[in-house]
Amino acid sequence: MPSRDDMLRAQILGSGSASTVLEIPYGDAISKIELWHFAGQRSERQKWIHQFADVSGIIFVAALDHYCKVLFEDETVNAIHEAIALFESTINLEYFNKAPKILFLNRENAFRNSIKLGLNLDIPFTNNSDWTDPEFQWNPNDNYTPTTKDETELDKCFRKSLEFIENIFKSKYKPKSIDQYDTKLELHVHVINDYDDDKMKAAIMDVNNIIIRTSLMRFGLMK
Repeated sequence: MPSRDDMLRAQILGSGSASTVLEIPYGDAISKIELWHFAGQRSERQKWIHQFADVSGIIFVAALDHYCKVLFEDETVNAIHEAIALFESTINLEYFNKAPKILFLNRENAFRNSIKLGLNLDIPFTNNSDWTDPEFQWNPNDNYTPTTKDETELDKCFRKSLEFIENIFKSKYKPKSIDQYDTKLELHVHVINDYDDDKMKAAIMDVNNIIIRTSLMRFGLMK
């Protein structure tokens, strides 16, 4: 019999879309959010992109440890390169101009473990790879060398690597004005582990607050 932890860690190739309703305490009331999940494979995207009109918020989930992996559909394409390209093309669509945008950078522990093994960001983010963005080129001098087994060096490389990837995603978001006052919605970023209850609860609570605040702003009830 699989444990709860086993089920949280299981990965199933998704297809199509699925929804669930989350009930979240909000003061003395209960806030209900209908959460839709859409499969991210290339073959699935054309099935869900049109369903996003009039949504209350967008949550984009990217796996941090995919920097050293390839696509299931195309082993010549780095998985995080694909995630960054999909994020840029999706998050800036006119459909979502007035919807709050939340980025979940997932699998923080797996990301740290990959760096600990010596799989550094020069794999996908230098001119020696297919990465061509001149603004973001990883400096190999910041690599972690596993032979040192230095936790301080590992922590330093982990933090720099996380900030580097987060800044790439942030740079791809081009906010547009949502009203006559030139109000622009920021990108909210959470670094999470999908099997860490405390981090997930904190992230979902923040998503709920962001959606409520943005809805009040749209109706002129909050600045």
